[in-house]
Amino acid sequence: MFADRLSAFVVTHRRGVLLAVLALTLLAGLGARDLRFDTSIDAWFLDDDPMVLAYEAFQERFGADETVLVAVTAEGGVFELEVLAAIDRLGTAAARAPFAVGVDTLLDAPLIRREGEAVVVGRLAEEVPRTAQEAARLKERALDSALIRDHLVTADGRTTLIAVQLDPEHTDLDEKIALVAGIQAAVDAELARSPDLTVHLAGLPVLDSAIGDLARQDTLRVAPLSSGVIVLVGLLVFGRFRTAIVPLIVVALAVAWVLGFIGAMGWGFGILGGPLLNVVLAVGVADSVHVISDALHRMSKGEPPLVALRTSLSELLVPCFFTSITSVAGFLALTSSDIGPVREFGVLSALGAASAFVLTFSFLPWFVAWVKPPGPAFLARQQTGPLARLLSVLARPSPRAARIVLGTFVIVVAVSLWGMTKVHVGANPIRYFRDGEPAQLATLAVEEAVGGSATMELLIEAPGGGLREPAVLARLAELEGWLVAQPGITSVVSLLDVYRETHRALVGEAQLPSTRAMAAQLLLLVEGEDGFESIAQDDASLGRMTVRFEIGQLERIIELAPVLEARLAAESDEALAISATGYGLLFARLDGYLVDSQVRGLLIAFAVISLMMAMLLGSLRLALLAMIPNLAPIVVGLALMAALDVPLDPGTLMVGPLALGLVVDDTVHFLVRYRRRRALGSSPPEAVAEAVQHTGRAIVLTTVLLSASFATLLFASTAMAMHFGIIAAIVAVLALVADLVVLPAALRLS
Repeated sequence: MFADRLSAFVVTHRRGVLLAVLALTLLAGLGARDLRFDTSIDAWFLDDDPMVLAYEAFQERFGADETVLVAVTAEGGVFELEVLAAIDRLGTAAARAPFAVGVDTLLDAPLIRREGEAVVVGRLAEEVPRTAQEAARLKERALDSALIRDHLVTADGRTTLIAVQLDPEHTDLDEKIALVAGIQAAVDAELARSPDLTVHLAGLPVLDSAIGDLARQDTLRVAPLSSGVIVLVGLLVFGRFRTAIVPLIVVALAVAWVLGFIGAMGWGFGILGGPLLNVVLAVGVADSVHVISDALHRMSKGEPPLVALRTSLSELLVPCFFTSITSVAGFLALTSSDIGPVREFGVLSALGAASAFVLTFSFLPWFVAWVKPPGPAFLARQQTGPLARLLSVLARPSPRAARIVLGTFVIVVAVSLWGMTKVHVGANPIRYFRDGEPAQLATLAVEEAVGGSATMELLIEAPGGGLREPAVLARLAELEGWLVAQPGITSVVSLLDVYRETHRALVGEAQLPSTRAMAAQLLLLVEGEDGFESIAQDDASLGRMTVRFEIGQLERIIELAPVLEARLAAESDEALAISATGYGLLFARLDGYLVDSQVRGLLIAFAVISLMMAMLLGSLRLALLAMIPNLAPIVVGLALMAALDVPLDPGTLMVGPLALGLVVDDTVHFLVRYRRRRALGSSPPEAVAEAVQHTGRAIVLTTVLLSASFATLLFASTAMAMHFGIIAAIVAVLALVADLVVLPAALRLS
């Protein structure tokens, strides 16, 4: 048999295999040198996504829309002389931050005013006021201007914004981190000089940077914790430290191969990096535990170490191959997602599972000299301990007990099917953080003081200079009023504001032009001024409407997005076409991708794994029977998400397909043993009893290992990773119950 020949080869040529593995690991190490982090929203979308292409086209015309907001608050108001001087210094210093391409402050805010018989278009202040009278006059002008009030300064004059634009050519995570760090350094320097000021940073680049920093922390924090769990469980299983550390060495090499692949592919190591390492560590160790456990069992009966290991490798190759391939199938189902990092997570998790399988059946034999059977006292405790007694009870369910188990199972699943419909989708980056994280608190503080910290953009196309047409402007004004009335939206800025302010400066009344000629006259006054090109272009044929919204209220914007798109489609005709885009809108559209990815991933994983189970077991009926209890933990897990108010986000999205690939592993070992006993003539109850007794301990131990490893994500820095760990650990435990309680009951009555 192939399994016999392969096991004989790897045991006989252990040193050669070791050299080959070390060579591959060295290559992986070279690839890992180029490893980089990327948690920005850009990375979540595929390069050919129509939304991304539309957003890039918008940026080419109007420039950056990713902005860091620096909110400066002064108890006595920002129009005091020393505060205005601080704002000027802070704006100048922020402009020197890496990858900043523009800075808007209160002092250089656009101002349209009448002086005598002339309309003057310029900045609020050409220089910092030097007297109280100049500061008072500046305050009066600022609070009187619709272009400034509630945009760059609050109506009470206590808080002002400094808006720092990110260069659209430099949107990688490291570049955003450099920008935010540069701005923060400028803030810290100014606070040392002006300690009475309160300054907060907000905006999506700030959240991206904070998430990136936390993802780096998790990579360094969670993986060592998970490794410690593996060793601890190994000690409980094997009773010796040097035996317990062998599975960790195997999965550590698998992780190294995965990291090398990430670097070689040029992919970013993002917010899912912590969960990825946990998955590879937890999943990869299972095969090693099964092989070492079986080999130790044989050694304890007197077999020489090499013979015991060779026999174990031969007998476990097929079931371990199928457990690994089902895990790979579950992971690869995630590649159907429309979310870039989730696709990459699926590929990398599959690579990790496959690598661990290869290393178990090639590299593991090199450690055979380390592996020694536990002492007689340890073996005696295993045979008579609580777990052994529990397995004896589970091995022989009575017909009545089996019917009670299945009845309870049906009720729990039915209730959970209803409960899972209550899961809410959440792509809100505020929820990615644990409560109390500084970036989260700063964003909420800024939004409470000045309104929205995120934006979406409406691209307005009006051929033939249509933005001069009163009918077109009236339609845009109606849309503007509708937008401002929507929950979560705090302001709208567009060419309409310029028209109103210019009209007020000219004739004393803020209103839109009533004729095309008047519109042309008003535009003539502002054309060529700083900032005009960022509002209207192509001889008034192309424009933008910037909609600011509260990122803390993103759920409302998500609900609004399809309604807005429907309204824009209805508004569009030959005279006017409006489309929505912008960095903030990408977040809002992520929710739909999450739901689609969850459903699609589960269906693909279920279909592929069912076929694999049928091939292994030689029976489609038995395969489907096995899949039912493996779907149940996922259904119950989703219901628990609803009960615990855990959202379906890019982290928990992966639990379904991933868990299906994981929890089926123990079912494979159980059913392979069951099918062998049936082939030898055992009755269903006898085969069930033998399968529980023979595989139960390994199933319990691998489940403990999986759930404990996932539980280490409770210490993750982001709420997203923490939620993933909690739900994955719960699903693993539920799968244990399904395999050792529900499945035996179903087989007992079949």
